[in-house]
Amino acid sequence: MILSLVLKNLFENNYIDLEQYNYLKEKKINLNKAKKIFLEDAQYYIEDVRKNVIDTLTYDKVYNQGFNINTPINLEFQKIATETLRNGLLSYDKRKGWRGALTNKKYSKNFAELSSN
Repeated sequence: MILSLVLKNLFENNYIDLEQYNYLKEKKINLNKAKKIFLEDAQYYIEDVRKNVIDTLTYDKVYNQGFNINTPINLEFQKIATETLRNGLLSYDKRKGWRGALTNKKYSKNFAELSSN
């Protein structure tokens, strides 16, 4: 609907000719939506930036005036860093982590005496 009004306006004001108008009116439009990436890995950083901006500019300005805030974070690097940290922690846990009790003992009334031996 809006597109046809825009095309009609362009045609009536001699920005496009009749041939272009008819061609564009029939042409299918494919929209490529901008991909927004919000990785869980960056949520702490994003929240910290949000708090600092609200402290500096006030809540009303940030949320009611349509600000768009860009940060220098590289989400690909952040993803690699998080995966590396997780893999390192898993590797460390396999080498040095707790693997459960060495043995199980049955509970009895004189458990405390048996445990101290």
